[in-house]
Amino acid sequence: MATPQTTFELPVRGTITSWLPDDSIGRIRLPSGEEIRFGHSACVGLRPSVGVEVWVVEVAPHPLGGLRAKVLNATGKATPDRATAALAAHREREALRPVVEAEVDAIKKECEAALTSRLPPWAVAAAAGVEGIADIEALRERMPRDEVAAFVSTIPALRDAEPADDLRLFDLEWADAWAHLEIWTDPCFVPFAIEGGNHLGLFAHPTALAQGAPAPVLFRFHEHDPIFAWVAESAEHFVRMIDAATRGDDVEALRGTYHDVVASLVEATQREEAFEDVEREDVHALFWSGARVLESAAAERLLARYRDRGWSFARASIEAQIAISGWQDRIDAAWAKLR
Repeated sequence: MATPQTTFELPVRGTITSWLPDDSIGRIRLPSGEEIRFGHSACVGLRPSVGVEVWVVEVAPHPLGGLRAKVLNATGKATPDRATAALAAHREREALRPVVEAEVDAIKKECEAALTSRLPPWAVAAAAGVEGIADIEALRERMPRDEVAAFVSTIPALRDAEPADDLRLFDLEWADAWAHLEIWTDPCFVPFAIEGGNHLGLFAHPTALAQGAPAPVLFRFHEHDPIFAWVAESAEHFVRMIDAATRGDDVEALRGTYHDVVASLVEATQREEAFEDVEREDVHALFWSGARVLESAAAERLLARYRDRGWSFARASIEAQIAISGWQDRIDAAWAKLR
């Protein structure tokens, strides 16, 4: 088919005389009085509607005869059509992808090396006087992980004083590295087991420890309903529950006591008040908001508070979470180059 010849010079100003949004097609009247068709794919940086003046930058044959506008914009400057621009952008992204993947891999290795150089969380917690770390380590040494996982899956946390089947680990990996903490996890929570986004761990709040209450075992629910649920009075009670489960005995009577001071601190941690840290008497708990600016500001406040008060595990946890968050921001920025 012969290519229609234009009777006008490009670019040329025109006015949209018809636009059918459902079909994404329309017509443009040119100064000469002739009309040409166009589709939504021709529109670059503009929203078509009747009466809008546009620049026809490039034309092409229309399958039904005559011409169609291939590129329309609001400036008259030469620009590629959207399909061509998208293809070019895709090719650029694919050419850049190996560079970005290498950058991300380097950041991850930097993060891993830095975290590996730190004392692991269990060691820091034990040095801070958190009882129960030795019980968990001993359990890991004497029982295969898959066996521990099988018995842990039968021990749900409590909701309204009753076991709740959705508040439990259905599988288990040992969580003994700072990478198993997350930016929204309370700084006084020492995870020792993980499955998906859920954790089992010790609530090592210095206020409770100072009053003689053992660090209880809590279940952390990644969907935040509730954030934390109580499992056992201590790691020692929890290990006794595991041993009872291996014998087929009832485990409920072995949970121990949910001490008032622990209940008060956990309750404070559950609350969300303007995404800030909750302060009631000596309660310093944090509910992460998901807003990076608020998270960073709250984390820095808590870091200063823990440093001043000598709360060594909470301080180390916050420091690690801030560092991990910084690395993640760099990783996100690298991947954003491919958008």
